[in-house]
Amino acid sequence: MNTAYNNFFRELRKGNKPGFPRFKSKHKSKQKYRTNFTNDNICVDMEAYQIKLPKLGWVRFRKSKKWADLPGRIISATINRTSSGKYLVSVLCQAKVDELPEVYSFAGYDLGLMTFAIGSNGDVIENPRYFRKEERKLARLQRQFSRKTKGSNNYLKQRAKVARQHERIANMRRDFLHQQSTRIVRENQVICLEDLRVKNLAKNRRLAKSISDAGWGMFRQMISYKAEWYGHTVVTIDKFYPSSKLCSICGETNPMLTLSVREWQCPHCKAVHNRDTNAARNILSEGLRLLSV
Repeated sequence: MNTAYNNFFRELRKGNKPGFPRFKSKHKSKQKYRTNFTNDNICVDMEAYQIKLPKLGWVRFRKSKKWADLPGRIISATINRTSSGKYLVSVLCQAKVDELPEVYSFAGYDLGLMTFAIGSNGDVIENPRYFRKEERKLARLQRQFSRKTKGSNNYLKQRAKVARQHERIANMRRDFLHQQSTRIVRENQVICLEDLRVKNLAKNRRLAKSISDAGWGMFRQMISYKAEWYGHTVVTIDKFYPSSKLCSICGETNPMLTLSVREWQCPHCKAVHNRDTNAARNILSEGLRLLSV
């Protein structure tokens, strides 16, 4: 409690708008706790699919088939109860990550909504739009949820169904982002990305849902920490850099270019550009320039 209040008044003295302290409640849908490893109080038996936790003893769990054993020394375990009622355990281990072989390829990526990302090397990643595909089912579950009497058993059951649907969408999106970010980091030594302010972009009422569904912020975060793991480099381009309006051949700016124009011709050198591919090439050029400074 003291820490929460100290943080509150510290932000107040700085002139920032502080958030009031939030206290723990057993009625919250998300609950978790962490326990540190001491005296072998946390053990994992991969063959028997069991994990030993303090005060709980041995508990069965499900795991991915690819893990034969833990990658290193156990530091702690975090048990988390999701909104859908599932219990997850995350085991923190101290392990050495081997660097990938050095590859002599560089790529700039332009993120978008029509296609999730287009690379300067011709790599095209389609936008899966998981929320849009599952939106009708989610809306039906939410309508049923709104008709339930608050606090009843049917209310709690329907709330869990809505939570499971949200969790399903989030898991599909996270899996897609993990696969694409890992592939990009493995294939490129230097990766150049735009510094997108997703929170500000999501203020657009017409595009907010699609922007949130894309998961640009999570994708950039995954690219950054995976590149750090494997010894690769990520260069971030300033958000005001006009990557779409610059000709990637002669460098001429086209100030009349609008968002609806997907292909345009440079008024100076007459080169015809695909909007996204041209932006990705400019992002790569600017990233390499910043890297050489």
